[in-house]
Amino acid sequence: MSTFAEPESTTEATWRAPAVADAPQIHALHDAWAEAAGLSWRESVDEITHEMTQPSIDLDTDVRIAEGADGTLLAAVWAHHRVVEGFKHRAYFFLACRPGHAALEDPAIEWAERHARARFAAFDDRMRRVIRAWSDIRDAGRIERLQAHGFEIARYFVDMTRPLDEPIRPVSTPEEVEILPWAPEWSPATWETHCEAFADHWGSLPPAWDDWQHRFSSPAFRPDLSLVAVAGSEVASYLLSAVFPHGWAHRGRKEGWIETLGTQRAWRRKGLASALITEAMLRYRSAGLDHAALGVDAANPTGAFGVYERLGFSEVERSVDLMKEIPV
Repeated sequence: MSTFAEPESTTEATWRAPAVADAPQIHALHDAWAEAAGLSWRESVDEITHEMTQPSIDLDTDVRIAEGADGTLLAAVWAHHRVVEGFKHRAYFFLACRPGHAALEDPAIEWAERHARARFAAFDDRMRRVIRAWSDIRDAGRIERLQAHGFEIARYFVDMTRPLDEPIRPVSTPEEVEILPWAPEWSPATWETHCEAFADHWGSLPPAWDDWQHRFSSPAFRPDLSLVAVAGSEVASYLLSAVFPHGWAHRGRKEGWIETLGTQRAWRRKGLASALITEAMLRYRSAGLDHAALGVDAANPTGAFGVYERLGFSEVERSVDLMKEIPV
């Protein structure tokens, strides 16, 4: 069991570590929270189960749920820690709370910070230590609560969509590049490309190999809608797609999500990302989807926001990352 100090239980709720069998109740909690917050995003029970079995997550130490007297789940907080030697430590937490129980957010935030500080303290180094948390931009109460705990707005992120009934014009690639369907054998090279491509992105840390492999077992991952741009044996660029039918009714669209898109720095500004996106959109349309969607850092250093706008994407939602620096 966890050695971290637990959130304080009250007559309202008892905090405990979850088990995978709690996934349906966590799903119901997340749906209730999203509905009350006006969020269009939804997850299925299978998707939550997949997250709970991620190699880097230990349910005993990294997740806490608050259970009411009648057994209803009232809140959940998920904590992650990643370290890259010579760079930094990053802790991240996600919090959901059932309507009418916002007071549980404070002990959850406090637990997440204690969790992060305990993780940080296990390392004898001078690397930068930061804690990050996410909020929808419209959730002023959540943002104010995080700010009261010392978090500051650090970055804005944008969800964009593009109707697929509008013309889709293919984009050509350099002669030496071939666009191929995703296949499992591309996973190692794509992981290497991902780590290189995102090394200059704000807040990005390379995923552990086990977590990278785990993503391909997600019920949302669509290998038939995913692509690689290959030059010889090198993956110059890649696009991984996902489909989330559980959320279609709430979002009002049948979307194919460009979940991750990366291009090696040496191959940027050669049209590879645009070519992959247009090919993916054609495949989405053939699969019966009506929109393409993606998320992007509003200050992405590669100019991706402008690329997406030129391809017909427009903003539909905005979220914010808040950050707290922990002195070494």
